[in-house]
Amino acid sequence: MLFLQLTLHPEGIAFKKSAWIERIQTEFPGAEIMEADNYSEVFLYQQILKWLLQSVEPLIIHIDSMDSEASMGNMLRFIQDVLQKKLPVLVTIQGNHAGVEKYLRAFTEYQVVKTEEEAIVILKSQITNSK
Repeated sequence: MLFLQLTLHPEGIAFKKSAWIERIQTEFPGAEIMEADNYSEVFLYQQILKWLLQSVEPLIIHIDSMDSEASMGNMLRFIQDVLQKKLPVLVTIQGNHAGVEKYLRAFTEYQVVKTEEEAIVILKSQITNSK
């Protein structure tokens, strides 16, 4: 499986590894993981999209919105490309961001979660149900 973490945070906050990523690494050793935030450069988004499209593995996306009004930067175009070219099997959103939710609603289903733990429980349930 491919795991992608996207983080929306206010300007000036340093990008750091998320608790969700740490849980994924614990629960799924050897998992392929990428992460980006709303201030990532276009080049990083291009490389992530290339990585996603080269793999036949299913995609899981977790979006962590630390600021409901954070600028999306280049992330919106990236999300559009991903949803049009490799539909994820699961999308979870932690926090609120009306722009992201409105956009996702047009292309795929998603689940709003309160914690990383809740997102992991949903992911495990999804994996169990798909077997």
